[in-house]
Amino acid sequence: MRQTRRAMLAATIDTLFSPAVASGQSETFRIGALNPITGAGSPYGSGMQRMILAAVEEINAAGSVLGWRLGVFADDTQTTPQAAVLAAKKLLDGLRASCSLRSR
Repeated sequence: MRQTRRAMLAATIDTLFSPAVASGQSETFRIGALNPITGAGSPYGSGMQRMILAAVEEINAAGSVLGWRLGVFADDTQTTPQAAVLAAKKLLDGLRASCSLRSR
């Protein structure tokens, strides 16, 4: 069976917002956004981060997602693998982000 990105995204969102997962979390769904704000990728990363923040603001203004407000915790990958790993650990462990968004 061939999986598409859209099917995988739908399955992930369905899992994250399921009652079993949602029951132990606060009313804010925390999203970690990792983008290259500094370094070689900085011309692209700052725009990506602005669009993520704008999308979340628009979603929250429209009434949230299934009753959950979205919160974004952004961090800089500095366009290096080492900094990206540290930033991801900080978002997932320290801030307890519910999911993370990353640039390729």
